[in-house]
Amino acid sequence: MIRMRSYKVIHGIVFDDANNNGIRDKSEMPLEGVVLNIYRVEEVKKANADNEEGVIVYNEKHIGRVVTNSWGEYSLVVSEGLYSVNLDVGTLPVGKGVVEANRFIGAGYKRSIDFAVKDVAEIQVGDGFKSKAYLGDDIVLQPVFKDSSGSKLVANVRLASDDDEVEVDMNRCSIKANAFKEKEISIKIDAGKIKASYPIKIELPEVCSLDRINLASRMGVVDEHTRIRLLLQALSADKGLPDEYRSKIPIKSGTPMIEELVRYTGRQDADSELVKRIKQFFSNSIPKLDRVYTSPSGYFRIHYTTTGPNSVVSSRWYSRTAVPLYIQSIGKAFDEVKKFTCETRGFRTPLSDQGKKGMDVYVYDLKGKYGVTFSSEYHNDKKYNTRVASSYICIDNNYSSSKGFEKSREECMTVTVAHEFFHAVQYAYNVDADSWWKEASATWNEDEIYTGVNDYVRYLEKFFSAPQKTLENSGYGGVVFAKFLSENYGGYEIIKRIWEYQAAGYKNSVSAIDRAIKDVSPGSDFGVAFDIFTAYNFNPEQYYKEGRLWKAKVALQGTYDAYPVAATKNRMDHLAANYILFKAAPELDGRNLKIAIDGSDKARWGFKIQKRNASDGKCNITNISSEGYYNRTEIIVDDPRKRYSEICLIPANLEKERDGLEYTFSADIL
Repeated sequence: MIRMRSYKVIHGIVFDDANNNGIRDKSEMPLEGVVLNIYRVEEVKKANADNEEGVIVYNEKHIGRVVTNSWGEYSLVVSEGLYSVNLDVGTLPVGKGVVEANRFIGAGYKRSIDFAVKDVAEIQVGDGFKSKAYLGDDIVLQPVFKDSSGSKLVANVRLASDDDEVEVDMNRCSIKANAFKEKEISIKIDAGKIKASYPIKIELPEVCSLDRINLASRMGVVDEHTRIRLLLQALSADKGLPDEYRSKIPIKSGTPMIEELVRYTGRQDADSELVKRIKQFFSNSIPKLDRVYTSPSGYFRIHYTTTGPNSVVSSRWYSRTAVPLYIQSIGKAFDEVKKFTCETRGFRTPLSDQGKKGMDVYVYDLKGKYGVTFSSEYHNDKKYNTRVASSYICIDNNYSSSKGFEKSREECMTVTVAHEFFHAVQYAYNVDADSWWKEASATWNEDEIYTGVNDYVRYLEKFFSAPQKTLENSGYGGVVFAKFLSENYGGYEIIKRIWEYQAAGYKNSVSAIDRAIKDVSPGSDFGVAFDIFTAYNFNPEQYYKEGRLWKAKVALQGTYDAYPVAATKNRMDHLAANYILFKAAPELDGRNLKIAIDGSDKARWGFKIQKRNASDGKCNITNISSEGYYNRTEIIVDDPRKRYSEICLIPANLEKERDGLEYTFSADIL
């Protein structure tokens, strides 16, 4: 017996609801040319995660696009089943919107699905609006639109700016600065009969000079030659460094800056005069230091002076024949760090210069830098086509608060010893490993040895303030990822394994990390780990051993406490994430929150939600698959106010190199 497939017609009218009663009256005009997208719900499942009360995920397949005719009508013949109809508000006249742009159609439902279009009568700025932003950040406006009766609308509006450095895409504004300086911009909203303007102050980010210079380069404000010149000026404390690149925050390590200068001198297109200045800096970077102290182990030769601006003593009554206690402390710290890192944990011992044993350490005024490691003699590993190098380390002479240091001299010194020594260890594996991973793992090492100092916490602001930027630009803040790996994939052994793969020819650190994760966690990889990592960062105190100490909180791409939320498009770098927060507002009482997401095709995405319990503040993760056959996913959270204080949608770009991936999200009440 042949079973005939059952069909139905999805149909309805889109009309201008002039009298605002939600019903089409004879005098009210139909709207022609409005686009509606039809999705078939191919799978309905309860999300697979712990404590999944009241969460259902719908995966949807786009099956048709229809346009209203001159009578405002639309229709599409479909097979029986569950469907979703989404009205594209961007095809409505400017200044008009609907209360609900997305409608579910259950199996057997045959009634007309009509959309009453209303005029925007009021614009509210929204609680998520920020009147200040940092240069380099995208600005996402979250205005609330209402009709004349006070109902919230999803509306078609136009955002614009008179400033030619501001690029507007839907409700996201990007600053394409021609100069690295503070400024004020104005974003204008055109909602037909209603218009509004919002001033925003753009400030320089509160980061160290190194990060400011690199940001200016990524924004296209300075070219590569200028970037190198600025790095040289910052390293040498040149008074010619422009004020906008100066910072009260010390540079955690000058090592990546030294590496940049070394690479530049080998470029064919390098500016010859700049190369000459760099070489002069290298030859004169270490001042005359007339004393040497050998650490108790005999491995470290510590060069210092007790006179002049680089003196390690501040009292004129100090005995000139005695070894200063600070120098003795440095020797002790280096011995401790080497023993713990190389002997106890088995990381490679730094290479020594030919004909020498041990390592040289120079103590002098570094003018706002914690420490610097210089490579000295390079050696090629022909088997793996990698390079290793011997090195020497520079430490500041006093870590004075006048230079911006917040911790005591002893604390700053010990973490710097652990940090810079690990750079020397890295050079014994692969001197050309990625800079971000060198800094992340060196910062990780300092906290492993001197865990009570927690100086690294000061440098987490940059990382958490820009989660939409790639992990590979995280600098010292990348320590969060190193901590995530060590706390979830086998302790310090995973870090050591990664460096062994770097030594074996994995010049790209992401590839080395990917291989190490696959070794210790079969079935997992970098993308899987990074997806979990982004979820943990929403509530660090729950997931990290020291998360309670981190003052910096992950930046939210948007915060919403009024619904519906119009379709919003965002863009991300590779290995980056967004955090969109939905508050359990009173209007959700006894109702359901629906979140829809749609990511770029043929890309590896990680979508999940974090649900914060109203009772204890802890979170529960729901992982969401949107890959393969499906175009779109919808998440239904049943009566969220009964359980949760807030819901955070976390999209992550899991691609290892592909930037600019876009996704769209919206939210509504059912």
